[in-house]
Amino acid sequence: DWHKQWSISVAPLVASQALDAASSYGMRELNPLLASSQGTFGMRATSLKFGVMGALLGAEYVLVRKHPRSAKFFTIVNWATSGATTGLAVHNFRLPRN
Repeated sequence: DWHKQWSISVAPLVASQALDAASSYGMRELNPLLASSQGTFGMRATSLKFGVMGALLGAEYVLVRKHPRSAKFFTIVNWATSGATTGLAVHNFRLPRN
């Protein structure tokens, strides 16, 4: 059942975002929307990142409830995003720290 698979896919998505935030914290941030005035990734960026993710997951939830067939699409998107974000976090952890 794709609805159940979608529900499961949310956990690794949230975990990968947390891992990415942890790997980026205090480091130079290239995204100007997330960079602090010092050009680093900090609490403001973390809050923004999780706020946007929460809003997107809320939209997914509404769409999956209203259009159950969309669960398959969102399941695939969530798993792909989780994999890519985890890869970025691994890369960030390998960078030298100040």
